[in-house]
Amino acid sequence: MSIVIEQDVKAENPKFASFRTPSLEKFAAFGDLIHDKNPLHRDAEYAAQLRCAAPPVFGVALEALAYDAVKKKDISSSNILEGEICSSCAFKFTHPVYADSEVALVNSHLKLREQQPVFQCEARNGTNTIFNVIVGFCKNYPSFIAPEGGSLIQYRQTINAKDAQQFYTLLSLDNSGEVSPLQVAAQIPAALLQLSEQRSGKIQGISRGIAIEFFMKPQLGEYRTEIRLVSTKGSREKGFIYGVEGICYQKDHPVVSGSMTILHPCDLRN
Repeated sequence: MSIVIEQDVKAENPKFASFRTPSLEKFAAFGDLIHDKNPLHRDAEYAAQLRCAAPPVFGVALEALAYDAVKKKDISSSNILEGEICSSCAFKFTHPVYADSEVALVNSHLKLREQQPVFQCEARNGTNTIFNVIVGFCKNYPSFIAPEGGSLIQYRQTINAKDAQQFYTLLSLDNSGEVSPLQVAAQIPAALLQLSEQRSGKIQGISRGIAIEFFMKPQLGEYRTEIRLVSTKGSREKGFIYGVEGICYQKDHPVVSGSMTILHPCDLRN
């Protein structure tokens, strides 16, 4: 059972932080940086077919902006986060948001879950809740348990100093000189898009969210990402819902893992 240690929620749903999504001028450059070629985020006509008023902001951009805001929030009044590091984060998307939009983070909770601090909040654009955020903390990075079975695709990407700086610049974030773990995690959907293109001949698929674990501090250099399908529902007639696991390695050391649920019209298993 979760024990509530601190609760900021009030009747008026107070805002504790906010950010703006990237402008249209930065939108395409950010997509190129993270190697996300999904037409949902680039093609207005394709986005309209999926009932979006315009191409929605890349999920990785929203994740990084919210992650930065949560890290900056002063939630240490109980001293529960003293000496803690961020070990995980999860994002569940419920509504699209577009370029150059204001997003407010509200309804914050700090709880203990299995003796580990967990911070939760909602992200809103106007009256719409666009995604929920859960960030976990611990004293040390968690242990990595190697998955069983082979991968469907191995994807390689190098993050150099210029790329690391541009990730922060395009999101108008302060750069501490470090590689963002969300930039590393962005390689998981990039690998999925490449798998989609290989198996179906075109890039398709919609993510409903991602749960990410961090196993070590990311560094500059080459990463290898492996993708596995852990569950499949649906049919060729109705489309498929996949449970996907991706792991990003650097020099054979696991850095980030991510679990996603995606909707895809094609069978990616063969």
